[in-house]
Amino acid sequence: MKEVEKMEKIIWVEKISENKKDSIWYANRGDIAYFQDGDREIVVVATGDVDVSIGDCDITAHNIEDLGACGVHNDRDLDKLEWSHNNWFEFMLYKNDEYVPVDLDVAFDYDEAINTAERLLKQERLWRK
Repeated sequence: MKEVEKMEKIIWVEKISENKKDSIWYANRGDIAYFQDGDREIVVVATGDVDVSIGDCDITAHNIEDLGACGVHNDRDLDKLEWSHNNWFEFMLYKNDEYVPVDLDVAFDYDEAINTAERLLKQERLWRK
């Protein structure tokens, strides 16, 4: 009888709040979460440049904490911004410690990224070599 593997899930960066799930709040935080099931691994990464403005405020990934001072306090407030560049969550897949190059969509919402990683771990077609 085949032994059933148990998925390991490690969250390195917790969701800030239900009102801050957009990827912009996770800029400069790098690796967000790790999932493993047997020889399959997925790392969720916050990546991409941030360049937004609102009024006299220019925000990049380097001063993302200034969003609050510019009147942007949650995901609803993001509609006020003028976007030049945005960041996202992407998925790095590894099998037997080797990178698996696959073309995947990205996620822009924290919950979506975590749920997608869990789903990808179970998709057999992604793991075939």
